[in-house]
Amino acid sequence: MLDSFALDVPARLEDHDRTLQPSRKADLGQRAPATSDRDHSVTARDDGEVSCMADARCDRVLDPLVRVDSVLAGENADRRASSFLRTASRSSHHLAKPARDDRAAALGEQAADLFCSSLVLGAAADDRDLHGAMVERRRARGGTLVLGGGFAGSYVARLLGRRGSTIVSLENFMLFTPLLPEAASGTLEPRHVVVPLRIMCPSAELLLGRLTGLDHERRAATVETAAGTFEISYEEAVVALGSVTRVLPIPGLAEHALGFKDLADAIHLRNHVLRRLEAAIAATDRHQAEAHLTFVFVGAGYAGVEALAELADLVRDALRHYPGLPRHRSRWILVDAAPKILPEIPSRLGDYAARQLTKRGVEIRTSTTLESAGPGAVVLSGGERIASHTLVWTAGVSPTPLLAKLGVPLDENGRLRVDSRLQVEERERLWALGDCARVPNEATPGVPDPPTSQHALRQARRLAKNLGGKPKPYRYRSLGQVATLGRHKGIALVFGLPLRGFIGWFVTRTYHLYQLPLLSRKLRVVTDWSVALFFRRDIAELGMLGHPTRLGDD
Repeated sequence: MLDSFALDVPARLEDHDRTLQPSRKADLGQRAPATSDRDHSVTARDDGEVSCMADARCDRVLDPLVRVDSVLAGENADRRASSFLRTASRSSHHLAKPARDDRAAALGEQAADLFCSSLVLGAAADDRDLHGAMVERRRARGGTLVLGGGFAGSYVARLLGRRGSTIVSLENFMLFTPLLPEAASGTLEPRHVVVPLRIMCPSAELLLGRLTGLDHERRAATVETAAGTFEISYEEAVVALGSVTRVLPIPGLAEHALGFKDLADAIHLRNHVLRRLEAAIAATDRHQAEAHLTFVFVGAGYAGVEALAELADLVRDALRHYPGLPRHRSRWILVDAAPKILPEIPSRLGDYAARQLTKRGVEIRTSTTLESAGPGAVVLSGGERIASHTLVWTAGVSPTPLLAKLGVPLDENGRLRVDSRLQVEERERLWALGDCARVPNEATPGVPDPPTSQHALRQARRLAKNLGGKPKPYRYRSLGQVATLGRHKGIALVFGLPLRGFIGWFVTRTYHLYQLPLLSRKLRVVTDWSVALFFRRDIAELGMLGHPTRLGDD
């Protein structure tokens, strides 16, 4: 039972006639964008009361926090006070000291909130009742909690089968990232490159929400959802939180560059490119038109090369409908700091890809870096200034910053440290894989797996077996690599055999189709590919999607 409550009240609250400062709504942070640089290595396939809302950006995210709603006289009820109530012990509680954060008003400035808080405390019969008011408890299905619904997490849940699991994900689908460039170019319907998690993992429970805290000693995770905050207990937890786009401290990069990591990025990039065509044909100045038709991609790995090749085909098809824009006026520039493009593959295939892109008019700038970006121009190393309204950043990924707030061991790059069995170091029954983990591979001693989707798939297969039986070390040697270079062109290295041109393109598509889960998704993709053989890409720009006009607005 609660014996007493200690209220830590700032002295300035004694003056009840002072003007109250309006509370501010706490910033819960923005969703981190979701894909690793797509891996194309070939693998064999196996089949008004109390609201507990931890701030994902706050160092206090791991502490038990209660945010108390307030409805001041004359204040909009939708605005929430940002007072924090911290559990002090099993026998007593006290109000936290004012948080010195520009995102939240000080507790000492909220007299009415203090009154509201005292009512909440008085209503709690004991510590259990108070905690129950903060969050709703639930248990992970089958005792296994999977944090993340990307490649790695979704496949772990799928492979666990009838044993069941609970998936915590921001989206209700898994993005099949190898097909993302074709979704960006319009070859594939965007909905066909995602797989609904409820269908892919029929034995799993899906909870749409954001992880805000992990207390592994108690075997509990705190998750914020649209229905409230939940504390999920578990026996085994799998961390597969993925990665975010790596952003370097380059002037203007964050403000003016476009990413290419998830489905939203791909759709936005397609709409942006088509909008540039409309701007170019409307421009009266020749130099302005050419700036709209200049597209700069930074990062010549799989993501950058494939995205550029697909979008160049899209523009080539679209320009026939813009008679005022000769085809030769579009300009495509591929920039990378490495001495060659596609450094992940053998030199002869990388050289073939470079020749194919050059033949199609792509300017390749290797051993070159981006110095700065502006609203209408980019500057490369050496001082070269390029007039362009499109800068696409595909220069790698970084582990999600949320890991640093979870109290887990990280390496120098911010990745979770795991052993050869995929178990987090010094944490029993806590596992990790995918982009967010530094996974040692017994097949490549001293060289951890790269953050790629195909390695994540193989890790998921090993981890699912480890969860269901005696844990064994992870070992995987790539059987090959594949990539597309636009329409009917591709490269592939399968069992050491290099393939290029149409055969390489066909093998790449066949492999991707084979790895795509669910027969229904395979048939949809095959249908899209078949239609694309007879019809050119659609050029409708759908930038208004997701931004409907409000009722009553003109």
